[in-house]
Amino acid sequence: MMSDLSTRNINIILDGKYAISPNLHIKVTVVKSNLALPNSAKVEIYNVSDKSFKKMLTTPKVVISVDDTQMFVGKVINALNEYQGTSWKCTMYCNDIHTNPFKKPQFLSIPKGTSNADTLSKLTSLISTNGLNVEAFKECAKSKGSLLKQFMLEYKKEGDIVQAMQDMLKGCDKEIIKEDGKVKISNTTSVPNQAKPILFDRLLESPKLSHKDLVVKVPMNTKVKLGLGFKIKAKSISKTLVSPYTYQNQFKDRVYRISEFTHEVDNYTNAVAQTTVKGLNFG
Repeated sequence: MMSDLSTRNINIILDGKYAISPNLHIKVTVVKSNLALPNSAKVEIYNVSDKSFKKMLTTPKVVISVDDTQMFVGKVINALNEYQGTSWKCTMYCNDIHTNPFKKPQFLSIPKGTSNADTLSKLTSLISTNGLNVEAFKECAKSKGSLLKQFMLEYKKEGDIVQAMQDMLKGCDKEIIKEDGKVKISNTTSVPNQAKPILFDRLLESPKLSHKDLVVKVPMNTKVKLGLGFKIKAKSISKTLVSPYTYQNQFKDRVYRISEFTHEVDNYTNAVAQTTVKGLNFG
């Protein structure tokens, strides 16, 4: 009998209405990161119908949900179907970058002397169609220097917009996060759930700690989002000797900020659906 950690209902919708049968053997790997673009999803489907495969080849929009929780929104960029043993294995590759967010190139001219507040207002107005959340922009207008002044914008790809914003916001304590089909601006000096971070109390492996980050593998957790904070409080964690006869959990009371995570789920095997989270030490 399958574990409650491995039994998962996977739903895939193409172009808002075409559903892939959830009764097929489906494996999904979703990777989201604020360190690189685009976010991606790899979907393996066994014995998919010819009709479904042909639909994938039209590079449709895709929404992937697991147990009624939306995990990925983007677009199919390629699909392959190959015969393996006794089954046909279809591999669908997706990302969340739309290559042509604008029907025509858009230009934004910023005259010398324009205030930061006016510059930011013009910029966010131009790209609002990409689902930009501009709430975190408010404090940037107060920053010293020539932020965005004498700036001309000609972007044909959404990826260019995100990259340029990342470059412009250096030193503004902000970062650009692309998730669930939307561009969000996040404050790097805090985590929105710092008072109540996500608590990982069940680990599938021992945490991997480096001088830069911490990597933990847990049963699939759909609450994780880029930029949120988390803590580890698992009894299985080995303790570090801090003084003679005194051992201490080296992760105790430390909050880590999620910079990348990967969901892996298979609806046809006993493999535990899992989430691998990479976090930066926040304090």
